Amino acid sequence: NDLWRYKVNENTWTWMSGMNPSVARGKYGEKGKAHVENFSVIRSHAAGFYESSTQEFWLFGGIVNKGVSETSGMQCNHSIRIEQFTKINLARKLNDLWKYRLNDGTWTWISGSDTIDALGIYGSKGNASAENVPGSRYGAVGWYDRLRQEFWVFGGYGISANSLQGTEI
Repeated sequence: NDLWRYKVNENTWTWMSGMNPSVARGKYGEKGKAHVENFSVIRSHAAGFYESSTQEFWLFGGIVNKGVSETSGMQCNHSIRIEQFTKINLARKLNDLWKYRLNDGTWTWISGSDTIDALGIYGSKGNASAENVPGSRYGAVGWYDRLRQEFWVFGGYGISANSLQGTEI
């Protein structure tokens, strides 16, 4: 969960956010409220983008490994036995959306769940809703449309609206 900046012209790294040493469990805080003590849970294989006009870094989903989710106290929002997962599914998937503002060094939990392996809420195709959210996943592709101010997420490996089994989405 550590965030670093590399300055190409100076050949220097700067530790910007997160714990030292890195700890598994992030601090979600209140959804939609920026705070200097908030930070993302440790993860890999997330989708993200950087918006230079607002100096914001956005991050969606990814995975924490089984050991991290158990030692960090993260909870699964539905009951499932670990034996149901294949070896690759021991990685616990996330569907949280975060924003990091460079100008004040704050993280904001924007959307999604603060639990692992959360099911998606799909709603009606083509109709936006504050209730809709993609299922937990990793390895998705993400991009940002600056003109429309839309973050797009495509595919990945994870959990759909009605499947506890990992699937390609």
